[in-house]
Amino acid sequence: MMKLFGRLHIEFVGIGLGYLAINLINNMVAMAYPKLMKTFHIDYNTLMWLNVSYVVVFTVSMPVTGALSDRLGHRRSYVIGLAGLAMATLAEAAAWNFGSFMVFGTVEALSAGFMIPAQLSILHTRYPDKLSTAFTYISTAGFFAAIGGPFLAGLLLQTFGWRSMFLIACGMATATFTYFMFAIQRAEEPPKEHSAFDYRGAVIFIVAFLLLQIGIKVMVASRVDALTSGILLASLLLFGLLVSLERQTPEAFLPTELLSNNAYWITCFVATLTMTVTQGFIYSVPSYLQLGVGFSPVVAGGILTVEAIVGLLFTWTVRKKIFDAWGWDIALQLGILVSIFGIGSLIAIHSHNELLFAGIIALFEIGQTLIGPSLNAQVKNWVPEPLRGKANGFYSTIRYSGGAFAASVSGPLLRRLGRPGSAQQSRFEYARFLEILAALLVLALVIAAIKTVTKTDKRLTTSKGV
Repeated sequence: MMKLFGRLHIEFVGIGLGYLAINLINNMVAMAYPKLMKTFHIDYNTLMWLNVSYVVVFTVSMPVTGALSDRLGHRRSYVIGLAGLAMATLAEAAAWNFGSFMVFGTVEALSAGFMIPAQLSILHTRYPDKLSTAFTYISTAGFFAAIGGPFLAGLLLQTFGWRSMFLIACGMATATFTYFMFAIQRAEEPPKEHSAFDYRGAVIFIVAFLLLQIGIKVMVASRVDALTSGILLASLLLFGLLVSLERQTPEAFLPTELLSNNAYWITCFVATLTMTVTQGFIYSVPSYLQLGVGFSPVVAGGILTVEAIVGLLFTWTVRKKIFDAWGWDIALQLGILVSIFGIGSLIAIHSHNELLFAGIIALFEIGQTLIGPSLNAQVKNWVPEPLRGKANGFYSTIRYSGGAFAASVSGPLLRRLGRPGSAQQSRFEYARFLEILAALLVLALVIAAIKTVTKTDKRLTTSKGV
C-alpha cells in the first residue's frame, strides 16, 4: 500500500478530488430525472436533450481547451475548469426552468472539458515516472463516485430535494479549487510562446464534429435517409477541408505535427473502441439486470456496487504491480482480454444467481481498470511537450466520442428491452448487443497487439525524438 503522505501524493489527491467532483455529479444527476421532469413539466424525450447537450459540448470542447492550456498553462487551465464547475453547479441549483438548467449544464460540460486535457497534461509533464500511482488516485475517485453517487443522490432527493445535489457538487468543486490553489505547488513552467490561436480551424472542427454527432444520432435513432446522408457527407467534407487548411497554417488547431505519428492515432483508435464498449456496457447493464434477468432495483444496484468495490480493491492492491512489472502495452492487452472474458461469460450465463452476476460484471470492471490508465499513459510517449495540451485534448475527444456513439446505440436497445414481452426475448436482444461489444474489443486487442509486435511506438519515438 502506497504512503499517503508527502508532497507527491498531496498533489495526486488534489487532482483526484477534481475528478471526483466531475464524476460525482454525473453519477447523481440520473437519479434526479423523475424529479426534474416533475419540476420543469417536461417529458423524457425533452429531458434527454440534457444528456445530448452535455456530451456534445464536453466532447467537442476538449481540443479547444487543450490547445488553450498550452498557452495558459496546464495548471491554470485546470483551476479555471474547477472554478467554472463550481459556478455552473451553483447556477444549476438555482435554475428556474429547463432551458436555464440545460444552459448551466453546458457550462458544467465546458468546465469539465477544461479539466480533463489539463489533468492529463499535468500528470504527463510533472510525473512521467509516477503515472501508475497517479492513476490509482484518479481511479479511486471514480470508484467513490460510482459507489457513493447514487446512494448520496437518493438520500439528498428524499431529504432535501434535487437542488441540494448541485449545492453539494458546488461545495466539493469549491473546496477542490481552494485545495488546488493553496496545497498544490506552482511548479509548472510559464506557458511557452505561441502564435495567434487558430480560430478558423477551431470553428471548422466544431461544426464538423457537431454535424458528425447529429448524423450518427439520427442514423441510429431512425434510419439512413437523404438528410442524414447529407449531414454525414458535409461533416466528412469539412474534416477534409480542415486537414487541408491546417497543413498550411503555422500554428494549426489540429495537431498536424502528429499526422504521421502512427502510434498516437492507433492509440486514439483503440481508445475509441474500448470507450464505446465501456459506455455501452455501463448504459445497458442496469436495465438488463432488471428487465432481462428480473432482478429488483435493489439487487441490481447491489450488484453494481459490488462491481465498483471489487474494482477499487483491485486498483489499490494489484493493478500498480501489473503496470510496474509488465508495462503499459501488456497491461492494456491483458485488460482487453479480461473484459472480453467477462462479456463472454455474461452472454453464456443462464443462472439467476446474484453472486455469479456480480462476479462476472466485476471481472469486466477489472479489465476496464487496466485499459483506461494504460491508454492514457501511452499517449505521453509520442507527444512533444509544446503539443501536450492540444494532443491530449484531441485524444480525449476521440476517446469520449466512443462514449457518445455508445449512448446513441444503447438508446434503441433500452427501448426494446423496455417493451412488454418475455424476459427470454430481452436476454436474447442483449446477448446480440454484447456480441457486438465483444467484437469491438477483439478488434482493439488485435490492433494493440500488432502495434506492440511491430514496435510502432519505439520506431516513432526514435525517429521523431519524442
